[in-house]
Amino acid sequence: MDKLIISIAIEDILFGMFVSVPPGYVACIYSHGKGVLLKVLRPGLHLKLPFWHKAKLFNTQVQEYQIRHGFDIVESELGDDEIIAATSDTRNVGLEMTVLFHIDPDNATQLWQHIGDDYVEKIIRPTIRSRVRTVASQFTANDFFTNTRAEIERSLHHELTISLAPKGIVVVDVLLGNITPK
Repeated sequence: MDKLIISIAIEDILFGMFVSVPPGYVACIYSHGKGVLLKVLRPGLHLKLPFWHKAKLFNTQVQEYQIRHGFDIVESELGDDEIIAATSDTRNVGLEMTVLFHIDPDNATQLWQHIGDDYVEKIIRPTIRSRVRTVASQFTANDFFTNTRAEIERSLHHELTISLAPKGIVVVDVLLGNITPK
């Protein structure tokens, strides 16, 4: 019995000493003594102190945030239901779109320290909903159905970039989908 306990303890210590970071991810370290350490671990194998340090992986690959009618948040947390927005001529439109984003690898520690694990719920979802409504209010309902779609996409991209970049989230692109009058 003593040998079993010793072998389990040695295994925990040995495996707890390493952090394996796969491609497309970075790792951040939480130290029980100093809090979140500022160093970001890039892909590869890294050493850490077992029991004293906790590693957290962050996906830095481009992620797809879908906004569409009937989206089920329970099924996937990366998305939302269509956004109903008022236009400058006080008409409502239902907007479906895709926002492509990724976490800035250099700011992953600040994201984890200041916002936490649920950054989609706390930052991405409310920011997208707010900025989309702000941009929609600058255009007429007819603008959404004409050649100004590209201009609307650029405006959305600009607004989201300004809002999310200081939080460590890079907006790659905003792609308008189905637009319905409401």
